[in-house]
Amino acid sequence: MRDSAGSFGYGSPIIAPLIAGLYNWRTFFFIWAGVSIISIYIFFKGTEESTTLPDTVSVKERVFDGVRIFKRKYVQLMFIVNLCIAITWISYMSFFPSFLIVDKGFSELEAAIALGILGIGGFIFKPIIGSFSDRYDKKILIIILSIITGLGTLAIVYSTNLYLILMISFIPAFATAIFPIISSFLMDVFEEKGRAGKLGFYRSNLILLASPASAVIGFLADNYDFNIPFLGLSGILFLAAFILMLNILFTRNSKTSSN
Repeated sequence: MRDSAGSFGYGSPIIAPLIAGLYNWRTFFFIWAGVSIISIYIFFKGTEESTTLPDTVSVKERVFDGVRIFKRKYVQLMFIVNLCIAITWISYMSFFPSFLIVDKGFSELEAAIALGILGIGGFIFKPIIGSFSDRYDKKILIIILSIITGLGTLAIVYSTNLYLILMISFIPAFATAIFPIISSFLMDVFEEKGRAGKLGFYRSNLILLASPASAVIGFLADNYDFNIPFLGLSGILFLAAFILMLNILFTRNSKTSSN
């Protein structure tokens, strides 16, 4: 639910140009600053620390604990798949509106609405898929979500109709539902001691490696067009699904041969 609530933030690209159009951009940023200050106050007054930290924390030990998790094959597998999804999502968040404006001829408001639809999709899908991940195989779910998002990306690339693109703009949000599934998987397999720190180290490395994707998308868009990098994103999603399919097949074959 926490991840789903964050999807409300995608409404800001719709609200921002409306306020800026009625008044000006400075007014919007003043309003946004006020909302931020109120949010900080509510957070400070309404929340409390839920964990008890030790008196002394060894940063060196935490780093070594984080490095050691990558020696495990299942963490390596999930990291590669997670990296594919993170690259796709960072690229979408960086260039989806620009792609629609430059390549599809959307207005700024129309592109903002499409981004808002994408965000609403994340709000709806995350709790539903999260409940599925508690009952069904997490790897199978990730494969399905990756394929759906890859097909949705292809549909957006090859569609030219404004209304059709708006109708399918929610499909990339399926990728956001993969992140909580992988986090849940890792938290289940990590030892209880220090597992939050291990997950934090894992995510930090994930973001570090996925962040240059925006620069690559921008370079390809400048030198070719937006279709090229977005076709590449669909390929990356299919690659993630393919890697997990191979892993499932190899795992089943090894169990069969051992029996």
